[in-house]
Amino acid sequence: MANEYLGLSLFIMLLSFFIILNSVSEFEETKAAPVLSSLDMAFSSSAIERKETGASPIQTTQKSTKEGDTLDQIQGLFNAQVESFELSKNRLGTEMYVSMSVEEFEEALGIQNPQDLFANNAAQESFTKTLVSLIQTAETKVPYRIDMILNVGGNPSSLQNEKPEQIRNSLKQITGYSSYLERNGMPVRFISAGLGNNEKDLIELVFRRYVPVRLGLLDEVNE
Repeated sequence: MANEYLGLSLFIMLLSFFIILNSVSEFEETKAAPVLSSLDMAFSSSAIERKETGASPIQTTQKSTKEGDTLDQIQGLFNAQVESFELSKNRLGTEMYVSMSVEEFEEALGIQNPQDLFANNAAQESFTKTLVSLIQTAETKVPYRIDMILNVGGNPSSLQNEKPEQIRNSLKQITGYSSYLERNGMPVRFISAGLGNNEKDLIELVFRRYVPVRLGLLDEVNE
């Protein structure tokens, strides 16, 4: 009987420990989402359900900022400063995709006319300042890069032959956005710009972790 009482006492102590541990723990939705997504993929019975997808794009006008990792803070910035956009993340929460109209993007950056893209004056809008600050801060922790894609409504290679003037203007426009952010403090290696074939005048921003190129490793491969 003594051994049974001792075993019961140890079991009660262990149970009490986990109850206390659960009561003082905090639930973070952003960290739990990738875990729940992985469980859904592992135990779903349908191949369609197991398909790796990010969060469903949702048009949002929510005004809020939340503490979290760099992507969470960038998402909060868009929620607070941009009126209408679509946002989604990959399954692991390491990449974020934002799409919006060119008009919304320029309004957020504080660009009122094309000359503002190449002016030397500093940005006045808090969106630009905060975005640059978040990327600069992340550089000392887990650095992130921004890929900007300006869609031209068709294959850029084909349009280069059919409508060369449109492609020249689009290239000037997207490089203007890049130069504008760089002049306001965005590190050059953390930003890129290009053209896409989706809906015309729709800009897409891809935030992903920055992976530096190791020249020494490339030299070894070439050898």
